Amino acid sequence: MGSEVLPTTMASVEQALSRAGHQLRSVAAPARGPTPSGTGTEVAP
Repeated sequence: MGSEVLPTTMASVEQALSRAGHQLRSVAAPARGPTPSGTGTEVAP
């Protein structure tokens, strides 16, 4: 029963996580200010 629900659940969880990650990066980047890549203060894509 759970085996058919699991794949779609995992897919939607991954989509939600990636969406949240993009939102966090787009919000956090301007807040931190323009920092050059590779300084370690940025979240890696």
